[in-house]
This record gives sequence, C-alpha cells and structure tokens, in this order.
Amino acid sequence: MRLDSLHDRFRSKLFKKFFLPILEVYEEMLRERDTIDFEDMILRPTRHLSGAEREGFWLGQYKYVLVDEFQDISESRRDFLVEVLAPDSRLFAVGDDWQSIYRFTGSNSMVMKEFIDSENPLVAGNEMSGRDDYSFKPHVYRIQETFRTCKPISDVASEFIQKNPAQIRKSVRSRPPNDSTPTVNICCVDRYDNENLKKILDLIPESDKSKGVFILGRKNREIEAIDPRDLMAYRDDLRISKETIHKSKGLEDDIVIVVGMDSGMRGFPNHGGEDPLVSVFLPPSDSYLNSEERRVMYVAMTRAREKIFLVNQSVQPSPFIEEVKEICKRLDIKSNDIVLRGDIVGPCPECLSKGLVEGRWRGALVRRVRSNSPPYSIFLGCTNFGKGLCNYTSGEVPCPACLTKGKTTRLNVRPKESFEKHEVFCVGCNYRKDYDSFRSNSTER
Repeated sequence: MRLDSLHDRFRSKLFKKFFLPILEVYEEMLRERDTIDFEDMILRPTRHLSGAEREGFWLGQYKYVLVDEFQDISESRRDFLVEVLAPDSRLFAVGDDWQSIYRFTGSNSMVMKEFIDSENPLVAGNEMSGRDDYSFKPHVYRIQETFRTCKPISDVASEFIQKNPAQIRKSVRSRPPNDSTPTVNICCVDRYDNENLKKILDLIPESDKSKGVFILGRKNREIEAIDPRDLMAYRDDLRISKETIHKSKGLEDDIVIVVGMDSGMRGFPNHGGEDPLVSVFLPPSDSYLNSEERRVMYVAMTRAREKIFLVNQSVQPSPFIEEVKEICKRLDIKSNDIVLRGDIVGPCPECLSKGLVEGRWRGALVRRVRSNSPPYSIFLGCTNFGKGLCNYTSGEVPCPACLTKGKTTRLNVRPKESFEKHEVFCVGCNYRKDYDSFRSNSTER
C-alpha cells in the first residue's frame, strides 16, 4: 500500500486505523444495494474488456473515438481507452494541458504530454493506436488563436504558463485591446470585502453599455464576505458575480478581479505545499515548482475579455504577482500597480530580507510623523519598530492619492501662509492635508 511509503508512519497508521473500516463499510453498502460509484464505472469495464470477453464481443465495435477535455484524463480512464481501441480504431483527443487543474480528482496532465511526445503513445506495449505491429506518432493540431481575451492579457498569461517546460509549447494569437488603458492591474487592499471591492470598482470607467465583472477566489473563504448584489447597487452599470477559480473554468466576462493573491502558508501559491497524506492518493505531478497552482492562475487570468485586476491583502503579495509584473515589463505591456489600502504602503524591505512578512511579526511600511517638531517632517517607518526587530526608515513617502492611480509621487511638508501651521502636500496632484490632521491619522515617532 502506498501509505506505507510515507515518512510520517504515525499519521499513516492512524489514517489506516480510521479510514479502512469506513471504506469496508462503504463497499459493503454498495454490494448490498447492488450499485456502483463513479470510479467503478471506469474500473469495472476496463477489467471486463481486458479479459477473455474482449475477443469477438468488443473488438472493432468503435472505429472512431473522440475524447474531450483530454487534459483532465486520469490513469484509470487512460487504461479504459486502451481497451476500447481496436487495431483499426482512430482516437481524436481535444484538450489544453495549460488548463489541467483537477489533479485532486485524479487527473494526470502528463498523460496528454506523453501522448504527444511518445512514439508509443500513453501505454508501452499496448498503444492507443490499437496496433501492436508498429508504433506511430500522433498528428498534433494546435489551436493557437483565442477569441476570448485581448492580446496583452493573452501574452502575459501565455508567457506565465510556459515558464513550466513540461507544458506543451504554443504561440497564441489574439485580438487587440479595446482601448489604450492598462489591461493588467495589480491592487492591494486591506480586506476582501465589499468596502474594499468598491475601491476597485471605482477604477472601472462608467459606461452606457453594461459590462460584466467576475470576482474570482482561489478558495471560498476569500470571496465569502463579498456580496455581488450590494456591489451592483453601488455600480448599476456593472453585472457582478463571484466564484472560485475552479468553478469559473469554461466561463468568461469583460472584467475579472482575482482576490487572494497573497504570499505565505495560505497564499496563492500555497507555500505550505501538499499534505503528503493526500499526495499518496494522487497521480504524480511534474517536477516544476507549483505547476498545478500555476495552471490555476492561468485559468483565472484567461477568464477576462478586457481587463484583469490581481488583488492581494497581505503585506507581501504572491510571487505570481511579481512574475506578472516582470513579464509586463519585459514585453512592454501597460500595467498599473495600485495601492488602495489605508496606512500600509507596502512590505518593509529589511523585514522582507529576514522573512518577517507574515503573522504577528510581519514588517510593513506605514506613514509616520515626527513627534518632536520642529522640524516638521514625515517618513516611512516599519511596524516592527519598538519590538526590537527593525529600525528601517525612508524619507520617500508616496502620496496616498497618487498610489490609487498607480503613481508614486512623493509627499512634502511646507508652512502655510501664516507660518503658524504646516501642511502635507503632493506636487503631482491636488492632495493637501493639515499637518496636525495628518499626524492624528499617522503613527508618531
């Protein structure tokens, strides 16, 4: 049993102790009711056709076999196909390995890869061609034009997914964007709730033509506090819905907002990795780091027809966001990097180098003012100051209004006309705030 190969023998024994009796009761219930489950629908015909019954009864029944969503094929379904195919059968398989995101159900994306790359497709000694006298290489037709999403999003998504060398190579063509505004937008918010989502909706220009907005989350918990009805009451020119990324597969909308783009143990990708106790029941994955999570991210990005917003609430965003930024820069694709949260400007670089960006010790940069004025001054300081962990400061304080537009114009302090008071101002926009008022909303030091 594969469970015996686990390094953690204690958990393995506990699992067998509690699960195997439940499995026995379940199988006995199926026998008593004279019924089968879904996996039996695949395994039993495979065993039947691999025996003596195959001869004369089944052989040659189907000359043409079509398999859709071939990227989601499992090893058991592959074995079933092997038995179905006769010497003169023809297999036509349609799939996109870039969208193989159901490994947790038993799907094995490498089956499709092997089918394309191997001279003996899928099963050595019992080829999918049904021919035993010689091997053959299948004909591969690549559909390399998408009519769903625009070129900037398609180019970023294609470059992102093909960082994994195990993915089948394609060069995707797509239509130009509808306008000259950035199609890729990176946003950080305080929380995944309606109040923060409204700030993102404010970035979408109002239009006489109703547009659809699809809010996606890697997990249900990331979208549970979001109420599309309330958001549509706020913006009646938008049709808004929400779903997990897995359930969005096959769907699309004008604008897609992907929340949950955080780093860490519960982030996207999940740095905690896969539970070994779960892995023993799943098909092997390719060796590229976070390959399944990368495909999930690709599916999320390619749901958007016009624009996409990648949203994080953690101090340190997902490494996938950093990759998207790098790809946009390298391919000269317009993008926005927008800060929509309160006092936190971003991660502290010194704490980041020490790994202090999660939990109670996370280091974030916030706007601070000097408590002993004059001189009147503002600066960025780390939230770990005073804990004996970090003394990082910076005199470059970005304007909060400009950050919402993807700009990083610096704030300054100057005396008012009476010279009795000072104000904080931005040279890049109309942001003005009384120094004392700014201080009351900031952290003194």
